[in-house]
Amino acid sequence: MDPDASITPDQPPVFNYILSFLLVGVAWGFTTPFIRRAAADFNARQEQLSQGQPQAQAQASQEPETDAQELQQTNPDHEPAPTPDSEPSDEEDDEDHPLPAAGTQQQQQQQPAWMRPSQSWLKTKITTIFWTVINLLRTPAYSVPLIINLTGSIWFFLLVGKHELSLTVPLANSSAFLFTVLGEWYVERKVIEKETWLGMVLVLGGIGICHNMAEIILYDLACTKNVCFSPVVWRIRLMLNYKRIPYRTIFLEFPDIEPTLKGLGILPSESTSTSKPKYTVPAIQHVPTNTYIMDSASIAHFLESTYLDPPVPLTSELGREIEAKSRAVVGPIFFTSVMPREIGILSPRAQEYFRRTREASLGHRLEDLLDLDKEEQSWDAVEDDVRAVGELMQMNRADGPFLLGARPTYTDFFIAGSLQSARVVEESVFRRFFGYPGYREVYEACLPYMEKKD
Repeated sequence: MDPDASITPDQPPVFNYILSFLLVGVAWGFTTPFIRRAAADFNARQEQLSQGQPQAQAQASQEPETDAQELQQTNPDHEPAPTPDSEPSDEEDDEDHPLPAAGTQQQQQQQPAWMRPSQSWLKTKITTIFWTVINLLRTPAYSVPLIINLTGSIWFFLLVGKHELSLTVPLANSSAFLFTVLGEWYVERKVIEKETWLGMVLVLGGIGICHNMAEIILYDLACTKNVCFSPVVWRIRLMLNYKRIPYRTIFLEFPDIEPTLKGLGILPSESTSTSKPKYTVPAIQHVPTNTYIMDSASIAHFLESTYLDPPVPLTSELGREIEAKSRAVVGPIFFTSVMPREIGILSPRAQEYFRRTREASLGHRLEDLLDLDKEEQSWDAVEDDVRAVGELMQMNRADGPFLLGARPTYTDFFIAGSLQSARVVEESVFRRFFGYPGYREVYEACLPYMEKKD
């Protein structure tokens, strides 16, 4: 694979992104008035049916009596002739156990279900609810919009898994509210007030403002290419991109790092090479808590403990071995082949600072490191070791492209960040590392998280 080829992650077009939220809004919001109207119509029909039964009984009781019934009631001497199969024992039983009067039956029917001795109140309630739900679901005017509404919930959870949660939830809810208003206008002919439209505009505007507000401010090294070129900053940038943490970058020139970070109240770190404390990048400000942190390792621990998903293992036995051997093998190559060439992508003001401080530390000019013959000898001396480190990177290749398999670790970002730094400063150095198995696979696997470089 050509490293110059543009490798971008498969991301849906913006149109599909917007359309998905609109579909959720339609499914959630526009169906709500239809469901509400269908439920109201169903309740009205149920009330009519319940009121129709007593009226039917009253009408039956008010029907005119027949001539035979009238004669039977007005003639006291008239008694119904006994049937041939009637027996005295039956009459005695009727006298001992008289049938309940019609008034008693009517009184029992008017009692609540839980007071009727022959019926269980709980059973009656559950049965009533069950059949009410069944009959309601059998009503297409209710069931069809309900199914569409539930489908919108499925779409929403699919959106949550693919997009930033802090943006997905308010966008989906606002879209649902908008289509609820439109649905009420369509179904119930409600007039949409100006205040409602104004409120929707303000809500959507607020979402946009909140989305653009970064949670992290990343302090990075400035260069003339206006992209990140520091390997240690790239580790944090990759972690931020992978975790999809909203952030913005403040690029600092070399001479501005110390006064800027000191002005923010950040304490310097102890230098291993000099007795003077140092201010370095990366440094971050966590905006929600107004916390300032310097040093890549400390920042990585903070990000991992604050933003748990997706997780990034910060260390592993294999990762520690690869990092240690990379520093011993790859570090000298970067020192002689990359560091002296960094001056070529700095502003004149930063060049002066960089040359003055680095040459004071080295004891000679930067150009003295760029001896092509010595540089080639350095590559030849470490070639076997570089290849051996690459083989370590492929130990779990069967499980995925990263060091531990399918998911990246901080060591993956350590490797990919160093290679990307070399690519920005000196393409030829990057290409040499890219030719070794292991380095190439890790770099390509991390490419989707290098899209934001500034």
